[in-house]
Amino acid sequence: MSPEIVRANRFALLCCLLFLLAGLPWIWRPGIQTDEALFSAGIYAPFADDGGRVKVFGHDYSLMVMSYVGALKARIWSPILRFAGISAGSVRIPALVIGAISVWWFYRLMLRTLGVRAAVIGCALLAADPLYLLTIRWDWGPVALQHVLLIGGMLGVVAWWQDRKLVWLGLGFFAFGLAMWDKALFAWSLVGLTVACAVCFPRQLLSAIRPKPLAVAAVWFLVGASPLILYNVRKDWTTFRSNANISNEDVVYKARLVLDTVDGSALFGSVARNEDEGPLRTPDRWLEQAVVGASVAAGSPKHTVQLWMLGASLLFVPLVWRTPGARGVAFALVFALVTWAQMVPLKNGGTGAHHSILLWPAPAMAIAASMAYVGDRTARPWRWVAGVCAIGMLSGWLVTCTYYRDVLRNGGTLVWTEAFYPAVRYLQTLRLKELCVVDWGFFDNLRLFGRGRLPLNVANDPAGSDDDRKYCLMQVSDPEKAFVAHTVGNEVAPPGLAGRIVKFAEEHGYRKVNTKVFADTNGRPTVEVFSFEKVP
Repeated sequence: MSPEIVRANRFALLCCLLFLLAGLPWIWRPGIQTDEALFSAGIYAPFADDGGRVKVFGHDYSLMVMSYVGALKARIWSPILRFAGISAGSVRIPALVIGAISVWWFYRLMLRTLGVRAAVIGCALLAADPLYLLTIRWDWGPVALQHVLLIGGMLGVVAWWQDRKLVWLGLGFFAFGLAMWDKALFAWSLVGLTVACAVCFPRQLLSAIRPKPLAVAAVWFLVGASPLILYNVRKDWTTFRSNANISNEDVVYKARLVLDTVDGSALFGSVARNEDEGPLRTPDRWLEQAVVGASVAAGSPKHTVQLWMLGASLLFVPLVWRTPGARGVAFALVFALVTWAQMVPLKNGGTGAHHSILLWPAPAMAIAASMAYVGDRTARPWRWVAGVCAIGMLSGWLVTCTYYRDVLRNGGTLVWTEAFYPAVRYLQTLRLKELCVVDWGFFDNLRLFGRGRLPLNVANDPAGSDDDRKYCLMQVSDPEKAFVAHTVGNEVAPPGLAGRIVKFAEEHGYRKVNTKVFADTNGRPTVEVFSFEKVP
């Protein structure tokens, strides 16, 4: 191994370590979002759809937690939670470790395909990308396993092509199969990869279509995706029938979101509150003060230079036209465009950062492929590489500091509220027949932090059918049943339900009692627990 490769390996490992360190501070902030805890439906009661469970060695296991989200994360996290207990750290730190592995595998992929300088640039940009880091840290997409399995699968296929060992091909397609089980939306990425290979590597793709490699790839893909397949055989292929709803949602908005994800600004105002939503919390520890101070000193940047780098990389393509860099840029762009084009016509497809981030690591790949080979035209290419890495990483870390500044000073939004923690501790002290969840944003995180012991149910809306009113009356008439909701004026969905339940109860001779309100770390009353009793 050459000294150049050894130094590059050390730098890549340092990038992985920095990725971890950047994601660890204040791991409990903000509160756990319910989709972040969705995987708990595969571990704790109430379980996901019982038609999607299998018995293995006498134990029941969920195949899926939603019609298009599998229980792979549940199976990985289950032993972690048993060993480490349930906390924000045990939920979020494993996702960060998986993210760090994806950064390392991306470096190895770039090293095998585009050379050491492209690998160093790509690794540096991906490790410091604030959206890549934070969507993995707050894995509500979920996206952490999607990234590591996509990159790992690509690395396996490339290793097979170069080394001609079928074991790598099998591992690569096994990773793709697992990714399909983890989230069926991975089909977008698979189609994007296939089209990108066909456009950029047509000869190689045709030469790879031989019986033995095809059989190995198909068998191991089916093995990885077998839980998803079994679930759909039982459920009349509901994954593919119920999630392909065409919509005419704003394409311009979806395109703008991709650009905002590239420049790192897509999450501002959605996880942490904006400053005008006060009151602001004053950081009181040295690390908090240091991070907030660094952000403020830099002007609290909300945009990285990555979008500008991507634009420059496209302009540089004529300079690298006869090098592997041009093909690397083309592969990344075709993959991203084809993957995104599949999101656009679908209802809710591409409308959140957890969808647009699935285009990664394409931006880092395109920038690295172009910039590295442009650097080869300079007198000192490693100085060029160092400059690109330094600018990209510093820019990314400063935007990450701004996100942390908002989390520390402004606190989480309603569905990411820190008020969740004291609320769930209080609920665990109650002896209840039923805990009625009034508002969106509570069910899965209560199931997780309650270890499946909270008797969760959904509150019925008295504005609904006669059956809804009947069951709502059953819920409010039992003093051993409690309700959990966001406070008045802070409802998420359906809006005003708590008020309708209280009014309905009063009309039937009951009054709201045992009200307990929980504030977030900024002192905002956010979560409310209450029950009812008969008026004497």
